[in-house]
Amino acid sequence: MERQSQDYAAKHFELKYTDRLVPGKNPVWFTSQGCRLEGNLFTPSQFDPSRRYPTLITSNPAGAVKEHSAGFYSEKLREHGFIVLAFDNRSWGESEGFPRYTEDPFLKVEDNKNATTFVSCLDCVDTSRLAILGICSGAGYAAYTACFDLRLRAVATVAGIFDFAGWITSASDISFDEMLLRSANARKTYYQTGKAEYVDGWYGETPYAASRAGWGSRNQLWNELSQYYREDGDRGWYKPTAGDHRSAQCIDNRYMMNVNPMLKYLGERPMLAIREGLNFTGPMSDEAIRHMNPGKGELFAVSGASHTDLYHVETHVDKAVAKLVEFFGRTLA
Repeated sequence: MERQSQDYAAKHFELKYTDRLVPGKNPVWFTSQGCRLEGNLFTPSQFDPSRRYPTLITSNPAGAVKEHSAGFYSEKLREHGFIVLAFDNRSWGESEGFPRYTEDPFLKVEDNKNATTFVSCLDCVDTSRLAILGICSGAGYAAYTACFDLRLRAVATVAGIFDFAGWITSASDISFDEMLLRSANARKTYYQTGKAEYVDGWYGETPYAASRAGWGSRNQLWNELSQYYREDGDRGWYKPTAGDHRSAQCIDNRYMMNVNPMLKYLGERPMLAIREGLNFTGPMSDEAIRHMNPGKGELFAVSGASHTDLYHVETHVDKAVAKLVEFFGRTLA
């Protein structure tokens, strides 16, 4: 029976037993609803396999991969004594899944839950000190995950989006009905032909500019996002990235999630929302905290930072990381 159990486990995750883990970045994989997901498990510089560490799961921005902001934060947080998992969601980066580039909040929530299960199988993980960190859209996915997964003792978000329908209906140049029909028609095409249709990575969320000359038609937030993901050169990321494609079938699913009414289900568990100092997406963090149970929500603004600054600009990210270390150190004590 024990051997049978080990064989079963080998089909669902690569445990990287503690005698095989090294300080720093360790490639790992686990499955989520039959898809193999690739990740990196970051361990502290003074990693001791005989110890059990507080552990964080990261949740990516829409369309991002593990080498983007989640990996950047993971590298920094591991230096403060945390084990941190960054991974590619199904259909993104090196992970399995088709149609490719599927931005489905509920599938990503399921991936987050399976990531939590994976790390809970590691001998070096203190399962009483598990938490989740979400960035941008991943903030909403992370918070939703924690609302219904009691293993996660705390939630932190950075530059978060929580009410996705509210976001797109207030920001899009394309009518909401047109977007929903585009998704439905793509589903029919896939059903009939097996052919997946794709749209621009920010379909509906910004006027698309195919060239540098077109940047002037977009606001500062979208200029920054486009530069970060697809116009600013190779920073050692896994390609392709979110700026290029999104499955047209998932357009409707992307905007079905509004996390705010669900936050009450965190109960006594706390949530920290780190917001930009400017007002691109910051008001969404403000709104989310107002939905938290009394005394359980905490807001922290990084002065002078824009939304995308909190992805990769070291001076701003370091301020966010310092607050995360304080928050997780306190709530996972």
